[in-house]
Amino acid sequence: MKKLFLILLMTTVIIWANIGTIMVVKGKADVKRSTKILTAKNGMELLVGDEIITKIQSRVQVMLKDDTIITIGPKSSFGFDDFIFDGTKNSKISLKSNRGFFRSVTGKISKIAPERFKVKTVSATIGIRGTDFSGEIIGDVEIIKCYKGSIYVEFEGISRAVEAGNMIELGDTGFKTKRNISIMKMPKKAINNRKLDSIISNEVIRDITQKNYDNIDKYEIKPIEPKLVEDESDLQPDKEHPSDYNY
Repeated sequence: MKKLFLILLMTTVIIWANIGTIMVVKGKADVKRSTKILTAKNGMELLVGDEIITKIQSRVQVMLKDDTIITIGPKSSFGFDDFIFDGTKNSKISLKSNRGFFRSVTGKISKIAPERFKVKTVSATIGIRGTDFSGEIIGDVEIIKCYKGSIYVEFEGISRAVEAGNMIELGDTGFKTKRNISIMKMPKKAINNRKLDSIISNEVIRDITQKNYDNIDKYEIKPIEPKLVEDESDLQPDKEHPSDYNY
C-alpha cells in the first residue's frame, strides 16, 4: 500500500511540476490548463498539458527548464504535451503546434537526447539534431523552416531531412522542398551564449521588419531584465517569405 501511495505521489508531482516560464507576452494570450482559461503573464510558470493560445497581433515567448526557447506567433495555439528533463537520456519533450506560427531554439536536450524531442503539427512530426527551426500552419499548408543545424520531418509515413537554410512545404501534393533560400537568422552570438534577452530583442526586430520598421520603438517589448542587441547585421530577410509572422 505504501509503495502504491509513493508511486501515485511521484506521478502527481511530475504532472504538476513546473516545466518552464513565460518570459515575454506581447499583446493578449491565454493559457488553457485543464478546464481553466488563465491570462498569460510575464513570469507565469507552465505545467505539462498547458496550451498557449495567442490573440491577433500577439506574441508569447517561453523558456523551458532545459533552456529550450519557444516563440509563439499571433493567432496561434501551441501545447506542451510531455516534459521530462533530468539531465540524462531519459529526458523527453513533446510539443504540439495546433495552429499558427512557432519558432524553437532547442536547449540542453538537443545534446543529451535529441531523438526524444518532438514537435507535432496537424499533419506531421518534427524531430531534431540540435537546431533552430520554425513551423507555420496556413490553412491546409504547413511550412517548416530550418535556420540552424538540421531537422527531419515525418509526413504520411515518409521521413525527410531538412538542413539549415532550407524549408519544406507540406500539403495535399505531399512534400515540396526549397533549397538555398535566404532565411532570417538570429545573431549567432545570441544563440551560442543562450542569451534569452538577445533572442527576444531579435524576435521583435524580425516581427516589425518589412511592415513596421519605421515604428520600431512603438512595437518594442522587453524581457524581465532587458539588454537589447546592438548588432543585428546578420538579419537577412527571406525574399520569398518576407515575414514568418505574415498572416
